[in-house]
Amino acid sequence: MEPGSRESSALSLTVICLGAGIFAAFYIYYALGVLIGTLTLTGGIVVTAIVSWMIVRCAEHFDAKIYEEIAMKAYGPKTAKFTIVMELMCQLGFIIAYVVLLKTLLPVTIEQIIRRQLPTLINESSLGQTVWALVFCFCVILPMSIPRKLSSARYSNIVSFVLSMYFSLALVLICIFNKELVPDLQTNMWQAAFKPQMDILPGIVSCIPLMIFCVMYQ
Repeated sequence: MEPGSRESSALSLTVICLGAGIFAAFYIYYALGVLIGTLTLTGGIVVTAIVSWMIVRCAEHFDAKIYEEIAMKAYGPKTAKFTIVMELMCQLGFIIAYVVLLKTLLPVTIEQIIRRQLPTLINESSLGQTVWALVFCFCVILPMSIPRKLSSARYSNIVSFVLSMYFSLALVLICIFNKELVPDLQTNMWQAAFKPQMDILPGIVSCIPLMIFCVMYQ
């Protein structure tokens, strides 16, 4: 797993796709159903491919390695600073989303596994969610942010891959085995697929920021 190797790049791409899919794909299908949701996701994939191709061409043309260099050489220092701010906001948004998902999902998942209620300090109450958020921020995010070398990012990618797989599998298992949340899986899947929870126009408007969010991250 050397930095810059094919294996390391494949792992990074997997983490990106899983992370983006957790927050975007499920909600898009929930809001728009299978048909409109699939078309929306397909549009996002096309946009991602075009943007990726343009970034590669710009990097080759300007001999740049990062987004800030492309912005600097193409439009000047003000645009480079704007690019830095946008990248920080994008990364911060994903961190907040992961923290919110973890503090909400983890206590519920543990209770489902052990078949009993957790103590108030670590259950799904407001206090428990605050404790889980603090643990995640200071025991996971902070240690992963300390390394200064880019090559060490492959280790954090492995951790991110494990967390992404946990989130994905946990959502699927809760949907299958939690009869209180999903009494009839087949009926709920049919409703989710062909009975959108939102009207088409408001649903598309609410899903567009998620698609842009995913495209920016990738």
